[in-house]
Amino acid sequence: MTNITLKLIFRSWWRNKLFAVISLLSLTVGIACTNLLITYVIYEAGIEADNPNKPRIVYMAQDSPLTSGEQVSFIVGDIPTRLKAEYPEVEDYLRMSVTDDPFILIGENKFDPITILSADPSLPRFFPYETVAGDLEKALSTPGMIALTETQARRFFGSEDPIGQVLRTQSTYTRGDKTYEVAAVVKEYPRAYLDFDALVGADDSFNGGVTLLLVNDRFDRESFAEKLKADKVPTFQGEVGRYYFYTLQESYFQDETYTQEYIPYIHRNQKDLLYVGLFSAILILAIACFNYVNLSFTRVLQQVKMIYTQKMMGASPGEIRRQLFLDTFLTVCAAFLLSLPLMLDFLPTFNRMMSGRVSIGFFLSGAVLPVILLFILALSVIPAFYMSQRIVALSHAGYRELASGGRKQRLITALSIAQFAISIGLVFATITVRGQLALTQANGDRYRGLIEVTDWSGEHIQAFAQEISGDPAIEEMSLAKGALFNFMLRQLVLKDEQGNERFYTLAQFAGDSTFLRITRQRVLRGMSEREALQRYAMPVYINERYAEVLVPKGENPVGKPVRMYDAEFGKNDMGLEKKGADSQAIIAGVIENLYTGTLRQEVHPALTYLNSKEPDHVALLRVRDEGKAETIDRIRAAWEKVNPNEPVIYQDLYEEFMRMNQKTIQLAELLTLYSVISLVLTASGLFGMALYAIERRTKEIGIRKVNGASTGEILRMLNLRFVGWVGVAFVIAIPVTWYFLGEWLKSFVYRIDVSPWTALLSGCAVLLVTLLTVSGHSYRAATRNPVKALRSE
Repeated sequence: MTNITLKLIFRSWWRNKLFAVISLLSLTVGIACTNLLITYVIYEAGIEADNPNKPRIVYMAQDSPLTSGEQVSFIVGDIPTRLKAEYPEVEDYLRMSVTDDPFILIGENKFDPITILSADPSLPRFFPYETVAGDLEKALSTPGMIALTETQARRFFGSEDPIGQVLRTQSTYTRGDKTYEVAAVVKEYPRAYLDFDALVGADDSFNGGVTLLLVNDRFDRESFAEKLKADKVPTFQGEVGRYYFYTLQESYFQDETYTQEYIPYIHRNQKDLLYVGLFSAILILAIACFNYVNLSFTRVLQQVKMIYTQKMMGASPGEIRRQLFLDTFLTVCAAFLLSLPLMLDFLPTFNRMMSGRVSIGFFLSGAVLPVILLFILALSVIPAFYMSQRIVALSHAGYRELASGGRKQRLITALSIAQFAISIGLVFATITVRGQLALTQANGDRYRGLIEVTDWSGEHIQAFAQEISGDPAIEEMSLAKGALFNFMLRQLVLKDEQGNERFYTLAQFAGDSTFLRITRQRVLRGMSEREALQRYAMPVYINERYAEVLVPKGENPVGKPVRMYDAEFGKNDMGLEKKGADSQAIIAGVIENLYTGTLRQEVHPALTYLNSKEPDHVALLRVRDEGKAETIDRIRAAWEKVNPNEPVIYQDLYEEFMRMNQKTIQLAELLTLYSVISLVLTASGLFGMALYAIERRTKEIGIRKVNGASTGEILRMLNLRFVGWVGVAFVIAIPVTWYFLGEWLKSFVYRIDVSPWTALLSGCAVLLVTLLTVSGHSYRAATRNPVKALRSE
């Protein structure tokens, strides 16, 4: 009996090849997308899942001393030791920091910079790193010892035993080399919280960094924070500030909004990207399932008379149910098997888009595969059970009604409208997110082609600038006192209308007469740089944000001393160490805001000094896009010529700016991909449904043409239903998508508005795809000889 059932199923597939192929491919794409996202979510939501101490580890933060409402992860070094000594809830602490990414010297070989994590000897108690060779405790507790990851040990020493080997580190920021002996090799593991290449012990001079606490069952986050505040445990904001505590998983999904903090040794991810990705995958799967249900019902309806005949010839309901169930089950299983190579090919691209670390091995692990198999089982059983139950239970009249399409039409209409609504929503979201990305890119264009070369000693930057100045690929050059993104800053305390203190970060930049030009900052009010340098000993430009926060409304600050608006000015500011120098700082103009972080952050009030007395440390070079790699090589060569003993430190500022805004970039890429997939799947489903609908109306079309209907009237009749579906879907999708886009955009300080024109464009895009897909069938049917159409009936 099973053989006969399989023959009937395969014959049905062969007779309806188009429907079978479209539904199979739709399901394959939907299952592949969903499985990737399920795997990704399980991976990201289970950081340190195999760590027995994960529930007891908390992450410390405190109020930022520079900006109200922000938090920083830096904890002063003696605070954790005090917490362990005075509070029984705290069993242990782990302090971590990294000062720079040093080059590695082994013999005559020089390796690119790595991340060396400085940590307390308590690290193994927090994280279960397996020691492959040597003694990790020795590496963390003995000065001059270092532990390497397996990957770095193989990179540095190949097949040699690394234990006892000596390596030197050459810092990119401080002078002098450090020598270490390899004392241990540790094995990396999946879903790790930490991200490092080597470990060294924190010494007695450790002044602070990220702190994790190992707590017991008596620890309560809120009450413990209140206890520390009551006990006046010092914070950066004094008695006003407070400490905050997060679980390991919560800290993993925290936004790093404070750009001056450098925490490269902790893996981070974005919760909203995780949610949007999973939701998009579910929508893609929904479209695939709708395609499958529509086309499967169409295929089953084409053989419903045969099924009814089987029933009349003595086939039991169980046999018919088994046949229909097996048909659905085999389709889903085939789609799942086809999705595996598709997933394997797409996995590297997916990891790049999502900043993921998912591997095919993790997909096949016990943490994921059972969930996937359960999902596939549900996907096959539920539709199969529904379809078989509905058809087997039909009476003779029910078969006639189903065969004529009365019941089926309502189901197809509902599912098709849902497909269109999903596609319209995804296209609307994609266009809006890409609009926000365009705003980000527009603010980043000032950094395009801008290379920042840093010399913290200040001894070689002038000679380097002279050496590289003749390079034809260098379009502009300016010398500055500090880095653009790691700028000089200080606390700015102001009072709001209620008299409450508000903390701001005052950013400070300084450079030569070409600094404003190379950073593309227009002077909005005031005098040009040339005029300012002629008129004032120390001209200072304030940005729009500074004028908004400190200058009274309606007042013109140009020509007035900076200290008129900032009482603390001159106490700890660039180039003002000399007594009375602050009185020479005169506001020469108001310039555009310089975006040095994400658009989710408020721009800092900023001062820009021209020709301050501090030595130059940075050369800003604007290079041409053509031959950029070769230009970088010449920059390295020029640096080695003037300073052969130290490596060149440079940064592509445009790439760094876009990296800081990668959340928006990744979301835009993800939505673009899923929007294209949704349109392709919707179009493929429409192709099959339109073909079936027009085939069923062949006789009607022939009669209408014989009675004088024109080709245009036939096209309008056949397309009108699909246009109506798109219209209903538009009304459903736009308000829902508009709401969620508005909520997402609220996370940006500088943002675009959700536009009705964008909504209309998304609806028109889906309508265009629909008409292009359907009109081919409609036109062939409308121009067909009616005599042949009637004869075929």
